[in-house]
Amino acid sequence: MGRTPETIIADYLAQHYGCHTVLLYGSRAMGLARAESDWDIIAVNNNAKPGTYHGMLDGVGEVNASIYPEAGLRANMAGMLNFERFAQAISQAVLLVEQNGSGRDIIAQAGAFVAAGPAPLPPGFAGSVRHYFSDTVIATLRKPEMPKVVQAYRSHEAVTKSLGNYFRLRNMLRGSVRDQIQWLQQNDAQAYTLFSLAVMPGAPVEALEAWFDYVLAADQEKPLPLSQPL
Repeated sequence: MGRTPETIIADYLAQHYGCHTVLLYGSRAMGLARAESDWDIIAVNNNAKPGTYHGMLDGVGEVNASIYPEAGLRANMAGMLNFERFAQAISQAVLLVEQNGSGRDIIAQAGAFVAAGPAPLPPGFAGSVRHYFSDTVIATLRKPEMPKVVQAYRSHEAVTKSLGNYFRLRNMLRGSVRDQIQWLQQNDAQAYTLFSLAVMPGAPVEALEAWFDYVLAADQEKPLPLSQPL
């Protein structure tokens, strides 16, 4: 009987990186993978520093493994595993092999993080976001003398930040970028449309304003559109 992809991955990480615990998460763990989908892995060893493995394994395909020292995880699991982005996916991980209960602890703590929900936003957070969108980004894009490369950078930077802020202002865990966009597509068609227009290269200022206004619609402190003076 041939070895499974899961066994090949676990054996490779054990042999080359000393990993005693291996978890599979993402589309492969949730049964949503396509034939070409990669294998998202969290692995644990007894080394002093985190590491990574990104490569192709015979009989498996593309593997993206994040490797963590057990001592570090015990001290700061939520931070090292970036629960803010990946807790939902990690809570649904499949345990391939483990030692000392490390794998079960990772899954359990990720699940507890999801159940608890995001931490409260600091006072004035929404106002800071509004100020950034209006006074830093939109103002820059409306200055004809501003170099185009600066305008392009500000536009890209702002749209990237705005996606996470959409979820933070609505008190929702952010998840990965792919998960965020998929959530918009399935649950908020207007947001998905506005974001799609804003994220396109060369998007007009009006498209960015419309998306930023929508992001800030959850702001109860000062719900004025960006087109009005602050």
